[in-house]
Amino acid sequence: HMIFHPDKALKHQVVMFAGDEEALRRRALEELLAAAEIVRDDFDLETLDADASSPMEWYASVSTAPFLSSRRTTIVRHLLRCDVENLKGTDLSKLPASALLILIADDESGSDDRQRTLKSVRSKWEKAIEKAGGAWYAFDPDPKGALEAVKREVDRMGKKISGPAAEALVEMTGGGLSRAIEELQKVEMFLGDQ
Repeated sequence: HMIFHPDKALKHQVVMFAGDEEALRRRALEELLAAAEIVRDDFDLETLDADASSPMEWYASVSTAPFLSSRRTTIVRHLLRCDVENLKGTDLSKLPASALLILIADDESGSDDRQRTLKSVRSKWEKAIEKAGGAWYAFDPDPKGALEAVKREVDRMGKKISGPAAEALVEMTGGGLSRAIEELQKVEMFLGDQ
């Protein structure tokens, strides 16, 4: 798997986002759509749910000739609800150059057993995406890197944070960057221009 960079990701027809850091997955999706100059109500953008559609339908949707732009984008949510076996007979490596298929392994709830099953489903999808010449990006919690990531996030906001404050925030949010970012956004709103 690679470090996410929107321009590099756009060199692929199939892009998958996975991992438990929901805030980072969401940001990557926003950055990818922005780099592809796709707006939310774009005529050439369709969003499907993996448990209510099949890979063949995703393929058909994203292979449609774009109408008003240079590319046709299909976003598939809740990827892990679809077994990779359903891909049989659908060759994602044969998508047209105008296609951008974005597969998102959204958070799924459930028991430890279900979480283990989902992990295995995810790794099968990662292999399938690689085989099809696509790119997959994993946004998983990294408690060691959380402190640096919090500092980068504060920089992005144009604010400053002390070392002890950053450490306290990481500790409070259990090393999960998504939760830390949510808290930082509240602080940012509270601070305004201060």
